[in-house]
Amino acid sequence: MSGLCPGMEWGFGGTERERSDRAVPPLSYRRSGVWLYSIHRNTGGEVARLSQDPVIQAYRDQISSIDLKILEALNERIALVKRLKDHKESLGLGFHDADQEARVIRNLRQANRGPLSEEGLLELFRLIMECTKRDAARLGESE
Repeated sequence: MSGLCPGMEWGFGGTERERSDRAVPPLSYRRSGVWLYSIHRNTGGEVARLSQDPVIQAYRDQISSIDLKILEALNERIALVKRLKDHKESLGLGFHDADQEARVIRNLRQANRGPLSEEGLLELFRLIMECTKRDAARLGESE
């Protein structure tokens, strides 16, 4: 499958044999050739029993709710960046503003109180900015 962002490839986590040896999330991804997902060895009934634990399910439900909010926020961000891009183009201005991106990262670093590490923050928001710019530009192509 093609990636959602440059350098990322979505797939099903390895060869058929590798998948049969472990429980692999249905949509794993790899960046720079490394598959990123947690590997859980199939230990028989242990995985099934744990997945029925109400505390585990409650955490998973909360995480899923947050994931949906993140997705909604990312889609909203892309739409806003598209509007900004269109406005800047109408004024004859270039789209990319490295100084603004540096200010955004600087402000996020100052606002971050953890537990997200600084390295994680930088990696995450550089990826968000890269994907946002690409998808906002794609929206313009489809009009």
